[in-house]
Amino acid sequence: MKKLCILILKVIDFACVVLLFLMFSSMTLQIVCRFLPKAPVWTEEFARVCFVLMSYLAVPLCLAEGSHVAVDMLVNVLPKPLQRVIDIIIYASVIFLGVVFIRSHMVNIRSSVGVTTITMNWLKLNWIYTAECLFFAMTIAVSAMQIVMLILGKGAHLRVLEPRKSTLTEEDLGL
Repeated sequence: MKKLCILILKVIDFACVVLLFLMFSSMTLQIVCRFLPKAPVWTEEFARVCFVLMSYLAVPLCLAEGSHVAVDMLVNVLPKPLQRVIDIIIYASVIFLGVVFIRSHMVNIRSSVGVTTITMNWLKLNWIYTAECLFFAMTIAVSAMQIVMLILGKGAHLRVLEPRKSTLTEEDLGL
């Protein structure tokens, strides 16, 4: 189960890189085309859709890595068993919020069938909402995996990108 989760998270990491590249390319095209008499009108909206999808897609990855924003000043001074309990409560809260978001997105999916974006007539809004539901489902799965790992005492994070991080040295960073 853990290997499957790590494989999915590596695919998510690759998808985030692709979305970042598409967003960058779209914005570059928009800047270059400002000097042309007829510029494409879809570039800004395409970049925005890529940014939103990348943001949602990165949530399970950040959660698995432990690189999400957290105020843990008080939690760090508590005993380790109590820290684990608080982490379990946090991941359970993420699961609860993921279920709430999926339920709310189901309403959006049903109400936006056939509705397209303003400048990209081929992109339906319910496709975007469906993708966001899938990303929330991945977030729920990662949170559940984190809870299981905490209960079994096998660490708090999956460390999907650990090999990549360990290859950087202070010398590489110019420090």
